[in-house]
Amino acid sequence: MPQASKRLRDMFEDDAAAFRVLCGNYGVKRNGTIYRLDAKRKPTAAEENALDYLFHEWDYCYEPMVRP
Repeated sequence: MPQASKRLRDMFEDDAAAFRVLCGNYGVKRNGTIYRLDAKRKPTAAEENALDYLFHEWDYCYEPMVRP
């Protein structure tokens, strides 16, 4: 159920817009339905907003990759 704040909904018209920010800037790689983030890079404010939008609006989850 969509639950993102109005501030986040005003930034992103839909989940595709949030993914465009992530895929265009953050190096998100898609493997089927799994998106992997570059764990070595700190996200920008825009990227953090996109992640927050997806987490809150559409209940996407985040599972960090652990590297040896």
